[in-house]
Amino acid sequence: MNNKICQTNNLILWDADTLILKKINFFNDNYSINYSNVFEYHRSYFLTSQKLLNIKIPINYLSSINQFIAINSKENKFIKSKLMGISNQKVNANNISQKIFKSIFLGNINFNHSMFSEYETIGLCKYLKNPNFKQKIIFFLRYKISGKLSNFQKKICIFFNCFHVSYEEHNNNKYKKKILSKKQNFFSFIKIFFKQYVKYNGRKIKYLFTYKFN
Repeated sequence: MNNKICQTNNLILWDADTLILKKINFFNDNYSINYSNVFEYHRSYFLTSQKLLNIKIPINYLSSINQFIAINSKENKFIKSKLMGISNQKVNANNISQKIFKSIFLGNINFNHSMFSEYETIGLCKYLKNPNFKQKIIFFLRYKISGKLSNFQKKICIFFNCFHVSYEEHNNNKYKKKILSKKQNFFSFIKIFFKQYVKYNGRKIKYLFTYKFN
């Protein structure tokens, strides 16, 4: 995000293991849209970002881990300034990584394999940049998928407003087939999809209800 092209253009970060199913509007009149989800909450990510950015996490803030995030040129500049703070250090990968590691050890007591999220950090920077910050909840399929979706399964996703699917390996067994080398079982897919769909709608209603009264 530090070359001339990135500094003057809108950017989209997108996970390579994620397949888009429906059109997603990333920007509106050159302002990036802030997508969120009701499935993801990893406390260590927020503790690290809280120390890194020197802020308190908003009560009604939802996760920005959607497998993608969009930023415009002004947000890009602001993010870099927040990551470096008042320091006069040159903005580069080495200096930023040092600050991130320091924030991990200052912000967390319990340590595991995953302590930092670029998506949560960028999302919180966007919140700080925009006083009228609003999040738009999005539905996607990520968990429990064990094979490549068929065209018919993709159509089911699209019909129920599922915007993308992520093919992530959740098993370290090296003898297990890779997700994209096999087909997703239909009945397993139906069970996974509708379980996630019901959870999504239930949590979304709960969030909107509590947001209104807070």
